[in-house]
Amino acid sequence: MKKLVCMALAIFSATMLFAASYTDNTYQKLADEYTKKAKIAFDSGHYDDAAEYSQKAAENAALSKEYIDRMMARENTSPQQSTFPEYYIVDSWIATKDCYWNISALPCVYNNPFLWKRIYQENKQNMPNPDNPNLIKPGMKIKIPSINGEHREGIYDPSKTYSVYGK
Repeated sequence: MKKLVCMALAIFSATMLFAASYTDNTYQKLADEYTKKAKIAFDSGHYDDAAEYSQKAAENAALSKEYIDRMMARENTSPQQSTFPEYYIVDSWIATKDCYWNISALPCVYNNPFLWKRIYQENKQNMPNPDNPNLIKPGMKIKIPSINGEHREGIYDPSKTYSVYGK
């Protein structure tokens, strides 16, 4: 078990060095957090937890590498203008199940529900109760911040066709 944890940490560390220049890479940040958790669990003798955290760190490091490869490929091709919405108007829970998790999961927003905290942090100051991310109300205009410098404009319209984020 200890060998598995050490190998996973070594693979992850090598991948981390490759991603060092992309500081705003969400996957890399998650990988860093899981690595810290793995080290703490390992030092505490919780080897099963350490192995699980190491696996998650390695998965996120691989996603980070894919992200970096995509960014490098983008730099080497002609610029293409993708269309992503900059704002989202919250609808009722009954109609659309709007919450930060579901909004973040929309293909044209982040295509990833786990990135919901970005939207929450950007809009926290405009919420009725800033400490409660679950309390968004119909009619609220939510700003969708750019993660990787992508161009965002306009208000989300479900009848429009948008680019899929990350593709």
